[in-house]
Amino acid sequence: MLELLLSTIAVLVILPMPFFITGALINSGKLLARGRGTALRQVSRGIITAALSLVIAVLTRPFPFLNRIASNSKDRDKAPILLIHGLYHNNTAWLYIKHRLAQAGFTNLHTLSYNSFTTSYPELVKRAREEINRLHDDYDYRKVTIIGHSLGGLITCGALSSPETKDKCRAMITLGTPYRGSFLANIAIGHLGRSLHPKSAIFSQREKVAVPDHIPALVLYSPVDEMVQPWSSLLPEEADIRAQLVIRQCRAMGHVAMLFSPQVSELITAFLLENTQCS
Repeated sequence: MLELLLSTIAVLVILPMPFFITGALINSGKLLARGRGTALRQVSRGIITAALSLVIAVLTRPFPFLNRIASNSKDRDKAPILLIHGLYHNNTAWLYIKHRLAQAGFTNLHTLSYNSFTTSYPELVKRAREEINRLHDDYDYRKVTIIGHSLGGLITCGALSSPETKDKCRAMITLGTPYRGSFLANIAIGHLGRSLHPKSAIFSQREKVAVPDHIPALVLYSPVDEMVQPWSSLLPEEADIRAQLVIRQCRAMGHVAMLFSPQVSELITAFLLENTQCS
């Protein structure tokens, strides 16, 4: 049994490496511009954190009830916060961040979960809009704050493009969101994953995903994100950059590792305390 466990952990440690190698090749110019020492440290840290977070994700994903244990509080005196996970994950993605938010006084927390193999981006945008409307109406018309990881950030932007929905939101935060798609979508499993390719309809000029311009927004990204390629796709297009948009680079870490990072949690809570109200 011990040998099986150790073998599984070894596989999970090795699994992220091809993605980081691919990322280093695709983004070699940017990486080398940081200096060889810095580049080596960042990629090494990315691989280690990606492996650790993958172990956590694999161990927790089969038990969605853990999400209720982390923070099941729905304080009606506080404004609601909606968390939307990324591709292939579920609501257990938010175990750590929910705990940190609750510690900071944000205790009206909700998650939107979905099956990555049985839905599409337009359907998820529709569901997010419905959930925003429900939370706004159920909690005395308090405006909703949305936090999205990866694909969850794109869903957030899509949901807030509706005039009916956007006035019901106070702020938004995205973590490792592929604002311009990712070429790794070529090897994604399922229609939803493949729809994240830069040439898909989601990123076309006619239906381009844009950061809402009417509310404070925080964009967090890792300088060595292994799942969003090229790294420039982690940033909104220049036309979307504005006064209320804050773009912050966190420490080098894996794509999923952002969900378990103390630094990322601190940046999230600081932004919320500055731009929203706990009540």
